[in-house]
Amino acid sequence: HIWQECIDKTARGYGSGTRLFYRLLDACKQGYVHQIQLRCAEDLESNLFWQAMGFELVKSIDVGNTRKRRMNYYRFTVTPSLFDSEGGNCS
Repeated sequence: HIWQECIDKTARGYGSGTRLFYRLLDACKQGYVHQIQLRCAEDLESNLFWQAMGFELVKSIDVGNTRKRRMNYYRFTVTPSLFDSEGGNCS
């Protein structure tokens, strides 16, 4: 689960976030991780980044947090599961 990826605004646009994500992805593949999950406030630009990285939006809900933000929940499949085939997806 990605809790937070922060790239300073002055450093954005140089590929830092992408490189960091691919380092995580390589580590996940070596550790036999099936999927990566994260949540991101709906009003943040970073939603576009996660979608560009190939994350799938799973749901968007009001979580009742103090900032009154809707949260988007994403997942990225690192390695297909035995059960991830058409008609057999249990998620």
